[in-house]
Amino acid sequence: MVKRLLEIDAFRGLAVALMVLYHFAFDGWFMGVWPFDMQQWWVILGGMFVRFTFLALVGVSVVLSSRDFNGQLKRGAIVFGFGALITLATLIFIPDYAVWFGILHLIGLSIPLVRLLKGHPWVAAAVALWIAGMGEVIAGTFAPVPWLLWLGIPPAGFSSVDYFPVFPWLALPFMGLAIGHWVYEKRKPTPLKVLAEVPGLTWLGKHALIIYLVHQPVLIAGFWVYSVFV
Repeated sequence: MVKRLLEIDAFRGLAVALMVLYHFAFDGWFMGVWPFDMQQWWVILGGMFVRFTFLALVGVSVVLSSRDFNGQLKRGAIVFGFGALITLATLIFIPDYAVWFGILHLIGLSIPLVRLLKGHPWVAAAVALWIAGMGEVIAGTFAPVPWLLWLGIPPAGFSSVDYFPVFPWLALPFMGLAIGHWVYEKRKPTPLKVLAEVPGLTWLGKHALIIYLVHQPVLIAGFWVYSVFV
């Protein structure tokens, strides 16, 4: 049996905890419960840490996983399917800000793609740099149709509460694969192992997907009740 590195779960768990806090602040602001300033530098930095961590750990996890390509393809399809459910839910409740290609769509797509380069960290790093560079090239470009928004070329006026197009965000899972090889090739713990000693972080990391799916409906329902009855 492949030994599980608890520090990876704990690191992901830290990102989960910060994600819930970030969405608590964002949802309260978005629903008009409080006039919170989402543009404060520490809020922006925290949000970026969460995004970078989740996406980079996709690649690290592929390195540590024993799944073959078909196994990762099935896993990616499941995650992408959950992303599709989020698309449906947001189309119903917030159609003007619907999630057409959010972080779960990107993760679902990236899992099998990253698996193709397992064992080739330097190639993965080069691909990551190319994707990031392409993201800079097409930044601010708009298309007359919506079919290219998943690549990073949305139609003019496009808005979404969760948007992670291939360019540039797919760079992070590929760079995570490279980092996973460089740091965890021998599956030995690093100084990050201290995170596994923090109560609850490992559990949060192991249940990251279900927490991601559940926490937003819970927060939104709570804020709705608050706005109606308080």
